[in-house]
Amino acid sequence: MIEIEGRVLAGLDEFMLRAGHLVLLCRVAHDVGGSWRRIHREAVEKLSLPVTVSTERNQEIAEYLASKNLCRHHEQKDGPGRSTDNYRYPDLETYFGPSGELLLRAVGAEHVRIDWQDRNLADRRVRSRVGAISWSAKAGSKTGVSHVCDWAQFLELIDSSGQLSPIGRLLVTVTGATEIPYEQWNPYVLEEERVILAYQYFRKDIDLFSRFTPLLINAEAPLSKSICRELFVQALKACVVDSETSKAMSSRDRFELYQQLRDLERAAMKSNVNIDETSTGWHRTASRVETLTDLGLLVKGLKREEEKYQYIYYTTDRLVSAAESLSHVNSGEEWIENHLVNVTLGLSKNENTTMTHKELLENLNRIVSALKLPTTLLPIGCLALGLVYLNAKYSKYISIYELRKMLEELPIQYPNIARLARGREGTHAEYISLNIRELAEI
Repeated sequence: MIEIEGRVLAGLDEFMLRAGHLVLLCRVAHDVGGSWRRIHREAVEKLSLPVTVSTERNQEIAEYLASKNLCRHHEQKDGPGRSTDNYRYPDLETYFGPSGELLLRAVGAEHVRIDWQDRNLADRRVRSRVGAISWSAKAGSKTGVSHVCDWAQFLELIDSSGQLSPIGRLLVTVTGATEIPYEQWNPYVLEEERVILAYQYFRKDIDLFSRFTPLLINAEAPLSKSICRELFVQALKACVVDSETSKAMSSRDRFELYQQLRDLERAAMKSNVNIDETSTGWHRTASRVETLTDLGLLVKGLKREEEKYQYIYYTTDRLVSAAESLSHVNSGEEWIENHLVNVTLGLSKNENTTMTHKELLENLNRIVSALKLPTTLLPIGCLALGLVYLNAKYSKYISIYELRKMLEELPIQYPNIARLARGREGTHAEYISLNIRELAEI
């Protein structure tokens, strides 16, 4: 078990479920930026954008709306207090087609149109169908979008002023997300960009994850809501116990960790239930298990498609691999640098695991051009992550550690292009200064 370092995410809630919402916020921040008010307003506009349902996707969207009870069924009789106006889509209804398939049609409208968020979450490639967020709230209350904005700040994808971090920018520029029209884009279908989200997520929550994972693996499948919540509380308690003898934690880190457990204890006393039965405990748990689902370490819907609309989970070989590799490292950073790519993307070493200096420089030029940062001093970790992504697109595995090492050695081979710079943390160089003009001529 790695030594605890105080890396446990606090304040996660039931709105922080779909990692795709983080991708959306990063793209919106890239496009409009400047302030959180603008980001919030633009995100709401995108989520609520009316889109026409194509014939090809009619059936899967009909199934989604029916499962969520967002429109009425043709043969359904509304009960007391349930009129057509109570549905999100009062002008739509599902019906059975000639082959018994569930379809969707408009009633009193020319086209079948639904919100952009629902259209995308209905996609069969999405790993989980829960987690749609709201964009309206009572006066004085936060919207679901506001909670996701907090989540993006917790993970340091966007800062408090609404500016993208280098990794937040990497997530939507190098991946090409900003080049796809919103109407054709689905941020909930995550592919190789999962590794970028995973990098930020595990850096912030590795202490809890490393203690939660073995518990999930050893539990009997399927993992229900109550089981996951109970195991989360056990993992949090283990973190608190381990922190008492940790030399890597500051007193402030230890206090903040204790505070997370106290929050659950207060919620239990208030509701007169056990600590592992509180809604607060479930909110903290749900965010984690749903994020692990998006990252591919947990899976839903193995027995039936309806499970994707529920909180029922199954472990995967990747989660088992994560647990095994965590038991052989000394720190969370070591695990992230050496095992994150394999665990998240399922890639392993083969004959294509090397990269020439020419390939390195060409990919660096591509990353720097996409980032368009106002400085030539770039975080080595961000560049290494961008290189991981570009290699993964061609099923080529190179660990973050190996790429960092190549970047650190670059000034020796090309002193006219690269120069290392120290940061405020650690004993190694954290930044590399690149001569953009020379790099572009490679």
